[in-house]
Amino acid sequence: AAAVVSADAALLDIALANLVENALKFSPTTRPVTLSATLDGAAVRVTIADRGIGIPPGDLHLIFRKYYRAANAANHAGMGVGLRLVRQIVEAHAGRIAIDSREDHGTAITVELPLGG
Repeated sequence: AAAVVSADAALLDIALANLVENALKFSPTTRPVTLSATLDGAAVRVTIADRGIGIPPGDLHLIFRKYYRAANAANHAGMGVGLRLVRQIVEAHAGRIAIDSREDHGTAITVELPLGG
């Protein structure tokens, strides 16, 4: 049986594309970016993981603020609105977002969306 998430496909496309673009932007081209999806009870989890610059521990609690950019992101293009937008889209779908990051080791962002339909 197929797992169905009741959602605005265009908005979810924006959110997931943003996460993949961030992973590629903050990772060296020689290091892989992975995307995985799993079913967990009544939810689907999508994780985008990179082995890039990571987020400094002191910045983790601030990354969803509008226009906020981590201290080590200065050399990368962007305006600091992407993760805030992603979180808004995920929460509008009754979902959750979690970030696991270690500076100089990479970042994994997991989006969990409830199944429905």
